[in-house]
Amino acid sequence: VPIARILDDGPVVDIAKPPPGTPCILLYALDKQPLKYFALEKDVVLIGRLDAVAGNFPDIDLDEFFDRAVTRRISRQHVLVVRNRATQTFALRPLLGNTGTQLETQMLQPAQEYPLRPGHRIILGGTVRMKFDVA
Repeated sequence: VPIARILDDGPVVDIAKPPPGTPCILLYALDKQPLKYFALEKDVVLIGRLDAVAGNFPDIDLDEFFDRAVTRRISRQHVLVVRNRATQTFALRPLLGNTGTQLETQMLQPAQEYPLRPGHRIILGGTVRMKFDVA
């Protein structure tokens, strides 16, 4: 059942869940309400900000959902969500130079992988909240 929210500036955002059993990232608005589900369909998903000049095109572009004051705290290439095909598990890999990545209450070190389990909360740059889940 599709659910829609109207953001402060007016656009309607569809926050429909992907099909059951689909691994996904749920992005939250600043008011901590669900904003959008992103199905994890690729083995590696880059989360960050668009920089066409530098050739950086993240799979999840946070510039689309937040104003510049929020997104400037997020690195262009902030974090990867990596799938292990053999075990069908996922891990979070903060990238070098990121502005801080938190998994639950733990601050993460760049270039290391951290296992993701359904319900794990992720905070990027101290501002953008997400959750890894299986729909």
